[in-house]
Amino acid sequence: MPTKKPRLVLYMNPEKLAELQEWAKQERRTPSNLAIYLIEKALEQRQKEQKQEN
Repeated sequence: MPTKKPRLVLYMNPEKLAELQEWAKQERRTPSNLAIYLIEKALEQRQKEQKQEN
């Protein structure tokens, strides 16, 4: 069943993509799933930092 979530297209340096793919393999995730996880964690961290600044 297709998802209704919006898409985000990334263009990556081939070496960084290879690193992401290897990391994802080690974590038993897809590269896409790992990227989502990393982005969500970065956004959470940013929100915490912004709260501390205010």
